[in-house]
Amino acid sequence: EGCAHHSMVRKSIFYDESARVPLLVRYPEVIPGGVKTSTICSGLDIYPTMCDYAGIGSPDIMRGVSLRSVFEDELPSDREFVAGEASANNGQMIRSQRYKYIAYKNDTVEQLFDMESDPGETVNLANDPSSQEIVKRHRTMLKDWITGLDVAPSVPEENRWTV
Repeated sequence: EGCAHHSMVRKSIFYDESARVPLLVRYPEVIPGGVKTSTICSGLDIYPTMCDYAGIGSPDIMRGVSLRSVFEDELPSDREFVAGEASANNGQMIRSQRYKYIAYKNDTVEQLFDMESDPGETVNLANDPSSQEIVKRHRTMLKDWITGLDVAPSVPEENRWTV
């Protein structure tokens, strides 16, 4: 939950206090104990990681990446970003290692936060002229993510996210 940060306690928002969930892994004699990393990862990465440790390939349809090098070598993951969506699919988030980009359906306002210099997400850089390349790159990540999704045919067109 948000633990009252930003005066909120629910999880249906993109602030890190609710969107960020720690991943704990234990694999004795394979993964060294005490490894801590702040690399971005997704629940989508768990299955490909298990396949990697089992010595089998992950199915091509999987969107996750193996975290084996993160756990064993403390390297950053191969993941460029993590995507997330708000309830009712009204908002989308792209979280790269340094930045968080947020867009809402039918809303021209975008948000960009530098998570290194502004971990409290208080300064929206989306309209800052010096941040336009970063905004453009994250907007493209979101577009590529959404257009690459296999949306169930039963989802009504008006409920789909378009870019």
